[in-house]
Amino acid sequence: MMAEAVESQFLNTEQIERWPAGKTLFQEGEEPRGIYFIHAGEVDLVFSARNGNSRTLRVSHPGDAVGLSDAIANSPHDCTATTRTAARIGFVPLSELRQMLNDSPALWFRILQFLSQDINACWDSMRTISAR
Repeated sequence: MMAEAVESQFLNTEQIERWPAGKTLFQEGEEPRGIYFIHAGEVDLVFSARNGNSRTLRVSHPGDAVGLSDAIANSPHDCTATTRTAARIGFVPLSELRQMLNDSPALWFRILQFLSQDINACWDSMRTISAR
């Protein structure tokens, strides 16, 4: 019940748009403007190695929040997010996210769930890369 209430907070705040394949949501090194929720489609998270090579480390799917850790940490994006397929994506501006977190401390629990999912997905991606 609590999770549904928190989800509805995001749904009432986000601006949902359709994005074509190949469109960049944000670039590595940019300051976060907000967070993105994938409702349909796929988004590549591309990281640049120190040697200059770029590689898709992970693909985000419907239900994923993209750019959340950078927004919470208030640090530049550590990857570039580009739509792999046509996608329906919700956007919550950083100022609105911060206001929601101030108004509803219960929202922090949902944020922790998203961040935990991100960490687990990154470990899975690293295992896949290591196996190649």
